[in-house]
Amino acid sequence: MEEKAGGELVPATPVLSNEPPPLDPGPFSMIPMFGGYCAETYAPPDACCLDHCSNELTLPPCFRVPAFREACEHSSSNRGFGKFGWQCAHTLRRPIMGLAFVCSLAAWIMMLCASIAISQDEDALEGFPWATATAEGQWTTPGGVAIEVRVGIKSVLGKVTVLGATRSTMQPWDGVTCERFGNMGEQACTSCKSTATSSVSFIIISLLTQFFQITTDLQRSTAYGDMNCQKLFGFCSSVFGCWSGLSALIAFGNSCWKDLPNHLIFEGTT
Repeated sequence: MEEKAGGELVPATPVLSNEPPPLDPGPFSMIPMFGGYCAETYAPPDACCLDHCSNELTLPPCFRVPAFREACEHSSSNRGFGKFGWQCAHTLRRPIMGLAFVCSLAAWIMMLCASIAISQDEDALEGFPWATATAEGQWTTPGGVAIEVRVGIKSVLGKVTVLGATRSTMQPWDGVTCERFGNMGEQACTSCKSTATSSVSFIIISLLTQFFQITTDLQRSTAYGDMNCQKLFGFCSSVFGCWSGLSALIAFGNSCWKDLPNHLIFEGTT
């Protein structure tokens, strides 16, 4: 209420402002990217559940630096890249990016399962080997011998079954002597050993880039949260992550699977 000169009280005139009302995002908003999922934001009134994953608080923390934002978001190159696309896809943004998120998440889970083969734990390699080889024969034992080899990224699990009794041996690739496998197995062993140990970095890079691809798919699921640099970053991370993962799989397949001999000759028997 306002008081005039004569002492009369009249209603105060409201002051209109174009500034948005202050928000209290809470302490969790300081968590990079994930902090905005449960925070109060300036999302449009018709926001859906995707806006909790695509708002001003779900961006990487580097965007809080004005210089970085100016260089990486408002530069002519990023603005030009952001214009690429089909106008008709604007109305289908949510289902398209939702499908991309599901595909990226599924790929990340499968790559995570494949990365378990890096472990040197026997149970891990038992369930998630990258290659498996089996051999059976009479050899020098009347009841027969069964050999099973499970190949991992950093180690090899061997199982030998004689007369129903199985013995398991876990051996790191660094301790494997390929010369003892003879001419037929030495080449395959040497090639597989070299490729497997060098695949660790490719697997880790693929896991990291695929994780950032997931967050980018969520960030771009709404027009409100989408940004030019996120589009460029998502494109680069998806291409690089796909190349890294496929490189490891193809190299391992060519060296540790195709080179495996179909028969082994041991003391005159096959």
